Amino acid sequence: MRFIGCKENLLDFIEAFVKQKDIRGIVFCDLFAGTGSVAKRFKRLGYKIISSDLLYFSYVLQKVYIEQNKYPKFIKLLKHLKINPVEETLFTSESQNAKEIIKYLNNLDGIEGFIYKNYSPEGTRGQNYSRKYFTGDNAKQIDAIREKIEEWGKKNLINEQEYFFLLASLIEAV
Repeated sequence: MRFIGCKENLLDFIEAFVKQKDIRGIVFCDLFAGTGSVAKRFKRLGYKIISSDLLYFSYVLQKVYIEQNKYPKFIKLLKHLKINPVEETLFTSESQNAKEIIKYLNNLDGIEGFIYKNYSPEGTRGQNYSRKYFTGDNAKQIDAIREKIEEWGKKNLINEQEYFFLLASLIEAV
């Protein structure tokens, strides 16, 4: 993910520095974690990760990339949507169940919600400013997906792990 301040290009340097200075331990703390690129790298290296950031989007990403080690199952939601879940094994590198849920979300009709009204040219028409972050159609799609995830959470059709997985997927897609 492209983000101002992202340390993606510094990963090799940071890892080499830790090795060069012979810094030992089992815990790696990533302050100002942002997109979590440093935390993800050091998790793959076997460290226990502590990450922190003030931005909620970062918290959402860390809930998935750092806390979760497998795909959520979505059993309750799939049953609600009348989609047959696939039995997945430890050797599954992708989740067919997650793909089905994301396919469902991508096919929602867009709505004129918060993102549309504040971050698209159509939604800010007639205002003193015009926002062009997203096209009107894309903004409506984002709103529909975000509201559906929230609805599923409130109806307890998804658990915390599934909620954050879907939210992180939306953030990454946006």
